[in-house]
Amino acid sequence: MTHTKFRLINTTLRFDDKLMRPSRHREDKLAPIRSLWEKWTRLPMLFNPEHNSGELHSQTGENVILLSSKHRDPAVTEHEKRKPLIIADYNHCKGDVDNLDKVVGSYSCRRMTHWWPQVLFYNIIDVSAFNAFKSCGESIHPVHQLLLP
Repeated sequence: MTHTKFRLINTTLRFDDKLMRPSRHREDKLAPIRSLWEKWTRLPMLFNPEHNSGELHSQTGENVILLSSKHRDPAVTEHEKRKPLIIADYNHCKGDVDNLDKVVGSYSCRRMTHWWPQVLFYNIIDVSAFNAFKSCGESIHPVHQLLLP
């Protein structure tokens, strides 16, 4: 992703106007979050010219911007549609995300809470447990799998 494209994306994500900022800080309850967002977008580690981006136009009409550190060059697939490789990998991994949502929905440690840090913590625990299950399942010896219930 070029530096100009990165700056353009960040300017389109602005929450307020620069001229209205002082008055908005006085009356807006979310102004501290907006100032934190501005500090976060100015971090030097966010922009890396080696990262690649792609844009996915879904069938529902919404655009999805994909940022990837895995894909360094704008390669395309060998199929007849010649999709960008970043989008082909995204489509390949979509099923895993759906499977994760299904398993976490069935087997979860979540509790009813309205406190968002606790909800985030429960989600991290659920995803970590699923990752541990997947990594443990791949490393178990076939003889040991017969003994497991």
